[in-house]
Parts: sequence; structure tokens; C-alpha cells
Amino acid sequence: MVTKNGDLVDPAQGAVLEQAIMKPQLYTGLKQNRVNFDEDYRHWRKDQMITKIASVMGLKFVYDPDETYVLTTDNLIKMLAIQMRFRLVSVAFWLGGVVNCELHTLGNALLAICIYICNVM
Repeated sequence: MVTKNGDLVDPAQGAVLEQAIMKPQLYTGLKQNRVNFDEDYRHWRKDQMITKIASVMGLKFVYDPDETYVLTTDNLIKMLAIQMRFRLVSVAFWLGGVVNCELHTLGNALLAICIYICNVM
């Protein structure tokens, strides 16, 4: 949670984790664009997450392209980051496999996330 002064606050305990992580002008601008800093995203249901993804992508029709896909908050954050990367960077990037087994699994997970995003679009 972020306060109007730009302080990062732990929503469970109310303690300030870090002061002034954003300028008040940025906070005001984000609030005017309907960013809700008071929501606890960790407890969102899958349909709420899909609605948020669709909102960021500018989609009017929201649906779950794969009901078997387990959408976690971690995956949601990665999807939003990938979407913003697509939007902000005009250079194509590749997701490729690597030799290390753990990193290969991570690459497969990111690829699955990208496929899910494309199916939502």
C-alpha cells in the first residue's frame, strides 16, 4: 500500500516499509487514472486478476482463455511487466531456453505466461 505522501506501507501491520518511494505528483496522477493503492492484490480471485490484466491491455471483453491455468499474484505481476515491456519498448525480445535446468524451468514458465497473455488478447 502506498500513502498519498508516497510512503510504502505494509497493509497487514500498517508499518512504513520505505519512505518517499514516489513523488506526491505521481501518486495523484495514478489515483486520477483509477489506480487503487488500498487494494490488497494478494487476495484477488482469478477473475479479478484477469479483469486487471484486460484493463491494462485495454480489452473490453474479458474471459479466461485457459481455465486449467493457475494464475497466481506472482504470475499476474510478471504478465503486467511483460505487457508494459511490449508497450514501452519497440525492440523485439526473445524468450529462449537455457542449459541450466532451473533457469530452463523459469524460461518455460515465462513462455507459458506469454502464451496466456496472447490468448487473453
